[in-house]
Amino acid sequence: MTPTLRQIFEHNRWANLQLIDFCEQQDQSKLESELKGTFGSVLSTLRHILSAESRYVLALSKEPSPVNDLLSGDGFPGWDALRTAAEGSGGALINLAARSDVEMISREIQGVPYQIDPWVVLLQVINHGTEHRGQVATVLTQQGITPPPLDGWTYGEAIGGMRKV
Repeated sequence: MTPTLRQIFEHNRWANLQLIDFCEQQDQSKLESELKGTFGSVLSTLRHILSAESRYVLALSKEPSPVNDLLSGDGFPGWDALRTAAEGSGGALINLAARSDVEMISREIQGVPYQIDPWVVLLQVINHGTEHRGQVATVLTQQGITPPPLDGWTYGEAIGGMRKV
């Protein structure tokens, strides 16, 4: 894998963890609020992001992830479970993106059979996470909470990939 591709997936994991850490410090009642036009509450959206990532890992690796057990059941699984899920699926996706032996994926989508190139799933990982983290930011902002910056510039500065001169 190129260093650039690795950093894209590292950023995805970092952004999920930053958002989890930030949200853990907020009033939980505000995190349960929903806003029309978004996926749902902050808590359900975080769970959705990470559940989807575990399904992407399964599709690419054909191996069930222990992350699935952390997010199974109803209700909020807790901050530690979300953090563990983000670390687990994030790390697995970084490793899967590096492999050149990931096989074509056979999947039925809304009753239609598909053969899917692995890069399509990897692209979906990034797009899906970015979209839903943006929705979380919208829900927080509408409640007067300034969400943490999760953009590429902030990540680049945080890891030393962007330096003031």
